Amino acid sequence: MSVEELPRPPARKGSTCTATRPDGSPIHPDLITDWFRRLARGAGLPPIRLHDVRHSYATAALAAGIPAKVVSERLGHATIAITMDVYSHVIPGMDAQAANAVASLILDGSSPSVRPGPKSGPSTDK
Repeated sequence: MSVEELPRPPARKGSTCTATRPDGSPIHPDLITDWFRRLARGAGLPPIRLHDVRHSYATAALAAGIPAKVVSERLGHATIAITMDVYSHVIPGMDAQAANAVASLILDGSSPSVRPGPKSGPSTDK
């Protein structure tokens, strides 16, 4: 079952909450943070803020070659420009790789076997 297929509780009239109890009443954000900390500790993970998970997802997705437009939509950014302003440091080598892939296609008539994306190897993130 995908996230989109999960049943959504009824929202309270006029509510803008994204996290609610089954009856539609809001869940305090601190409670979600506490749940996350407890689950992460139980899984043996190092301490990390819940918001950092969002950044980790975006960084990993872009490094894996997921199109920035898709990542932007998944993050709920209003525009792809927001995503690129925050995460463009993740894809510095992608420009040259994209140029090489297109050049190979045009000059050699061969399609690259691997889509353009960062090279595997140690991360250069700071």
